[in-house]
Amino acid sequence: MLLNAFIIVWRESLEAMLVIGILAAWAEGRGGSVRAGLWSGVAAGGALALALSAVMQGALGSLSDRGQEIFQALLILFAAALMTHMVLWMRRHARGLRREMEGALNRAAEHRGTWGIAAVAAVAVAREGAETVIFLQGMASGVGWGALLPSALAGFLLAAFTAWAAARGLRLLPQHQVLRVSANLLLLFAAGMLVLGTDRLIGMEW
Repeated sequence: MLLNAFIIVWRESLEAMLVIGILAAWAEGRGGSVRAGLWSGVAAGGALALALSAVMQGALGSLSDRGQEIFQALLILFAAALMTHMVLWMRRHARGLRREMEGALNRAAEHRGTWGIAAVAAVAVAREGAETVIFLQGMASGVGWGALLPSALAGFLLAAFTAWAAARGLRLLPQHQVLRVSANLLLLFAAGMLVLGTDRLIGMEW
């Protein structure tokens, strides 16, 4: 589980940082209000992901023991499905991601101004953050958040280094190969979570 948390946070954080890099490159030279809207959207997306984590913790704490078992089992299965969908989606859209993001930003800037730019950035970042929260919550049901946090922090730091290296153009970290290897690892983790979730359902005699 600790290795899973490390890889998942690394991969999801790396995607978020690459998306932020695309947004920042688009905003370069477009004025202070555009950059302010962009970074406020990034901050709002991160806040939305944290709010989702708090809501999930609150919902889990309000359930009975039986309800918590059901919630955790279904969350693990949902995380496995979401992880698989995310990997397949990235394989189809990775090449055109920059073009799609820039197109969305251009349309938002044209029709809604700074607020539109902030909304696009918030949705992009919140999506990655929400996926991370759901994946980690599914794993935390087995070992607890305290055991996962060091691995998650290490994964985030490695993602920051990987994104920096990719931005600097270091050939030691070719972006497409990094994403391909991590996608295969995530599919293995999704299979493991599917087995874990199914085992929980069997334990509940479902």
